[in-house]
Amino acid sequence: MTALERSTPETELGTYLESLRHLPQGPDELAALLPENLPIYQGRSAAEMGRLRGYLLAAFAETGLPEAAVPYVLESLETGHLAYEVAGAAIGLRGLQTSSVDVAAPLLRAIDNLSGADVTVSFETYNPPWPYAQPTTALTEVVRTIGQLGVRAEAALKELGRLAQQQERFSRSVLEEIRRVLDEADAGHGEHARHAATACEGGSC
Repeated sequence: MTALERSTPETELGTYLESLRHLPQGPDELAALLPENLPIYQGRSAAEMGRLRGYLLAAFAETGLPEAAVPYVLESLETGHLAYEVAGAAIGLRGLQTSSVDVAAPLLRAIDNLSGADVTVSFETYNPPWPYAQPTTALTEVVRTIGQLGVRAEAALKELGRLAQQQERFSRSVLEEIRRVLDEADAGHGEHARHAATACEGGSC
């Protein structure tokens, strides 16, 4: 691992995190950077911490989420209040490779924590300039992850149906994402039912 210190410039750290996405050892080295007591985090502002950790966590969607990093991702979802970090954790959770982890509760907690505190973010590059070319929001990414994890987040998926009725609570873009996820889930259930019916007709039941 490259020697990283508290004096390492933030932009250099961002470049290093980006490079790890493309290396075989990337997932493990990214996971090793998660403990908040590491020297690289000392003396940095809350905004810097949020950017660094959010970008780091989001990388796991591309590299795969190693077991050692799962507790950190879930903790950021459950207790995080910095939108960028929570968004990164939601994106990174898409790299989960096991179905034995309860992801529904942390994702729903993230929605509760971000209600009234959602902001526009972007992960197109590390700390991209404004205006963003690929804007999103933390809540949008949490909802999108619920949809992408499917049956592994089934309890959260069911809760989205209730949340969709709370139009005063969410922005239009978040409500649109909720409806899109619910529509895709309904379509998927319909397809599954059609396959089951076809199998029964063929004598496979």
